[in-house]
Amino acid sequence: SIDWYHPKTTMPASMSAAPMRCRTPLPSLGLGTWKAPPGQVGAAVRIALQKGYKLIDCAEAYDNQDEVGLALEQAFQDGVAAREDVTIVSKVFNHNHGSRAEASLRKTCEDLRVGVDLWLMRKLLCDYPYVRDGCTFNRH
Repeated sequence: SIDWYHPKTTMPASMSAAPMRCRTPLPSLGLGTWKAPPGQVGAAVRIALQKGYKLIDCAEAYDNQDEVGLALEQAFQDGVAAREDVTIVSKVFNHNHGSRAEASLRKTCEDLRVGVDLWLMRKLLCDYPYVRDGCTFNRH
């Protein structure tokens, strides 16, 4: 069972999308995958797509993009949703800005298998150092 997420209803049509300058609508509501337990996030992605969700929000730091990507790929292959109808968002965190950004984006695309539509540069605002991959970064 999916303990952390289970949509009870289908996405309301009135919350379908917000207009943008580029004329590509951005869905107003989506599934966030932060803190999604391994072994459950893929099922949640599939259920969200079945319920009509059109945005899936991920990030490299969530350590679950590979499972999300597998679920997306399978759902698109099975006809649960069409790839062109779903916006996939991911984020790069502080430790991969600058010279590490390109490799981070490549890894994100590899993990997600179906590409990414919006890739955000995340800037955390915290007062303590962040350690990842043996490097220390200040979060302010």
